[in-house]
Amino acid sequence: YMESIPGEVGYVLYGVYVKQLPGTYTAKVLLDTQGELFSKSGQSIKPTSTLIVHVEVWDVDRNVLLHQEILKDSQIRQEILLPYRLSPKDYVAFNETPERFGAKIQAVRPLEIGNSIEVRVWTNGKGTVRVYGVEMK
Repeated sequence: YMESIPGEVGYVLYGVYVKQLPGTYTAKVLLDTQGELFSKSGQSIKPTSTLIVHVEVWDVDRNVLLHQEILKDSQIRQEILLPYRLSPKDYVAFNETPERFGAKIQAVRPLEIGNSIEVRVWTNGKGTVRVYGVEMK
């Protein structure tokens, strides 16, 4: 699993994406969070600030946020469902042969079909966040 600890602000998970054609999908993220509950001496204390976690689905090719859930101070393992839709007008095709100096050249990358869809999990660093898995259907 991926984990952030108190004090680490930023993305716990990002960068892995799947190619998807127009359609309706759901991303499922299994995670747990825990606000800062212990002092340096190990004594249990009330959290001094709120742990905030953003669970997001992004269309990387268009730099568009498709769905976001914001969690605050949850203390349990949970499954977050993020439904989203890609319409045909959202489709980004990378199947054109590039031109340089007026001449067509061989494409340097294989044909990519579909938009690059990515799940991201962000934390404000006010606790621990563990991401156990992501599924996209």
